[in-house]
Amino acid sequence: MLGFSIDEVRKLFTLADERKRPCAEVRVVAGAHLEDVRVKIADLRAMERVLRDTVARCADGRRADCALIEALYREIPNQALRPSDLPARRRRSLKAN
Repeated sequence: MLGFSIDEVRKLFTLADERKRPCAEVRVVAGAHLEDVRVKIADLRAMERVLRDTVARCADGRRADCALIEALYREIPNQALRPSDLPARRRRSLKAN
C-alpha cells in the first residue's frame, strides 16, 4: 500500500503502537517516502523520454542496425557484462573501435 518498504511499514506500526499521537513521526517517514517517490517518477520520466526517442529511431524495423541495441551496447562499460556475453558480431565491432 502506497509503496512503503517493509521496514517503513514496520516503523509506522511501531509508532502507532508506542504513542497515542504519532503523527509527527509518521509525517517524517511519509515525507521521506514521498521524496523517494518523486525522485523515482523523475527518473521514470527521463527513462521514458530516452526510450521513446530510441524507439522512434527504430523506424519501421527494416534497418540492419538497431538504435535500441546500440544504446544497450553503449551502456556496457557501466554494467557487469563480460565481452563473452555479447554476440560475436558485436564483439568484433567493439574491438574495431
